[in-house]
Order: sequence, then C-alpha cells, then structure tokens
Amino acid sequence: MKYLVYFISFLASALFQTVINPLLPSQFVFYDPFIVMILYLADKERFYEGCIFSILAGLLMDGVSGGGIGFFFASYIWFFFIARWIGMYLRFGNGLII
Repeated sequence: MKYLVYFISFLASALFQTVINPLLPSQFVFYDPFIVMILYLADKERFYEGCIFSILAGLLMDGVSGGGIGFFFASYIWFFFIARWIGMYLRFGNGLII
C-alpha cells in the first residue's frame, strides 16, 4: 500500500513540477517537491527501497522535463546518498535538528 502512495505522490509531484509550476508567476515558483520526498525516503525507509524510488523519480523527471538527460537522476541519487550519510551522524526524528 505504501508503494502505491509513493507512486501516486511521485506522479502528482512530476505533474505539478512540469505542468503547473511553469505557469505560476515568478514570486510563486516553488522548489523541487521531489527533494522533500527523497529526504523523507532517506530518513524513513530502508536503503534499497529509498534508492530504487530515488532512481525511478530521477528517470521520471528526466523523461518528462526539458532538462539535460541524467540531470535529475544524478541529483536525486546524490541527495539520497548525502541524506543517508548525514543521517548516520544526526537523528532526523529529533525536534531540535528539524
């Protein structure tokens, strides 16, 4: 069930980022919503699940965006690995860290 929720949220974020976000005025442009999801997966899920979803999110965004091939793929993988690495030293669940 959680995989279905992840899949639907990834599709919704991809649609928002590629269809709705460019139509908004510049003062309402948001950051990449996938980064928040990747950081959540790095903290809450096992390594292989988070890595697989990060790879799929990167491939999805590379396919639907107009950016360079591999840009989103590489950046999401790096965000995931760096968040996992920082998570070894800090507790993300701690309220003082957040």
